[in-house]
Amino acid sequence: MPLDFSKITGPKTVDTLENPKEIFSALPNKEYNYLRDVQAEVLGQWFDKKEQKDIRLKMNTGGGKTIVGLLILKSCINRGLGPGVYVAPPSVPMTVRQRPC
Repeated sequence: MPLDFSKITGPKTVDTLENPKEIFSALPNKEYNYLRDVQAEVLGQWFDKKEQKDIRLKMNTGGGKTIVGLLILKSCINRGLGPGVYVAPPSVPMTVRQRPC
């Protein structure tokens, strides 16, 4: 009688998934349970073109670039393309200067 290994393996985990949207869905203890529309769109388009080199992503301020970048990095690592590092500048407080009229 042959063994059916699919019955003894667990569900896919964050460390085995390649699609960044699926990785997000598998994350435990998320502050938000969904991606913003623009994040999901960018991740979907990236995943469709992931084999191309030098892909640039452009998103507006406050659009959720950090989570998108980290999910893409995790996807690349899960595909065996690591190690990797994600570098982002620290938040810089905005200073508003008022001039007298």
